[in-house]
Amino acid sequence: MVDVERQKQVTTTQLDRGYRQQQIADELLADADAARDTARKAVAKAEATLSEANETLRTLRGLMWQPPNAYNIKFYSAYRSIT
Repeated sequence: MVDVERQKQVTTTQLDRGYRQQQIADELLADADAARDTARKAVAKAEATLSEANETLRTLRGLMWQPPNAYNIKFYSAYRSIT
């Protein structure tokens, strides 16, 4: 009987340990999912920023081909400073 009680105790201890490890794994997975979501949002914002920057650059390049005036000289200077 002592051996059965010992086996029961070992089994219960291992089951409790497995349950705690599963909880930790669940928490880590939730953290990873949240981090992935944050990263995806950051990528979307970065892509939007890049798109906006490319549109600004296209605008500046377009202004370079217009006859000089006070308006586009400022843009030409700005364009030259970033290229």
